[in-house]
Amino acid sequence: MAGSGARNSASTTAKRRVVPSSASTAAKRRVAPSSASTSAKRRATPRPLRAFARATAKRAVAQRAAAKAAGCVLPRGQRGPAGATGKTGATGPTGAVGSPGATGPTGASGTPGSTGPTGPTGPAGAPGTPGTPGTPGLSATSAYAEVAAAESTGSATFVQLTTPGPLVTVSVPPSGTVEVAASVEATVGDGAVSLFQDGAPMPGEAPGEGTFPYCNGPEGTLFDAPGDSGGPGPFGTPGTVSGLGCTTVGAPGPVLFQTTPGAHTYELRYAFCGCNGTEATFANRRLWVMPLP
Repeated sequence: MAGSGARNSASTTAKRRVVPSSASTAAKRRVAPSSASTSAKRRATPRPLRAFARATAKRAVAQRAAAKAAGCVLPRGQRGPAGATGKTGATGPTGAVGSPGATGPTGASGTPGSTGPTGPTGPAGAPGTPGTPGTPGLSATSAYAEVAAAESTGSATFVQLTTPGPLVTVSVPPSGTVEVAASVEATVGDGAVSLFQDGAPMPGEAPGEGTFPYCNGPEGTLFDAPGDSGGPGPFGTPGTVSGLGCTTVGAPGPVLFQTTPGAHTYELRYAFCGCNGTEATFANRRLWVMPLP
């Protein structure tokens, strides 16, 4: 019995020694040929060898089953080397479009481009509303004014009558020369007429009674108007000296004066010479002024 036990133990040990490891089994499994190649090998292998291989495989299976039943743990074989990397698979389908991200900050302004060519002229607009007419400008040519009313004065100096004038405003050119003509009718008394510029006696008129040329009127007489001595007239420029004083009877003539360039206002003023009566009356008073270049 003891010998039988020894033989069984030795047999079991021998059987354990010949049990293939999991590594060799795995290797066999990894190199197991496909069914097609196995069939081809079977046809090419002799029948006795095939019987031997089957018996060997059965013994190996029986040995693994006995080892498992006895609780034997077979050592794990070493990990074999990693296999070669396989080919890259085909690219999968494109995924769905994601949600738009937040808007980024505005970039810096670029350099301004060069100015483009001028475009064609557009159509003309509608005419605007006419403006308010301006104040009439000063005359650079002759100006004329007339006062028909018969009005009187007993002043010994030149004054305006109840109706002033006649009065005109002109623009004197750089020459400073103006041509003046005036006339009045004297219906009552003896009087005199003077030319005023901008409210003052016009320089260059007669110096007055008692000096040459002799005039019946006061200082600054343009011409005399002797209504009592010479009838109603008309009397006017130039102030030619005669028995009636310094005057022209009938149509008046021009008299030249020198002044400063620019706008000036001219008017006639009147005085009583004190010759006859207490006052002088003047009617149909006329004044012409012409700037000369």
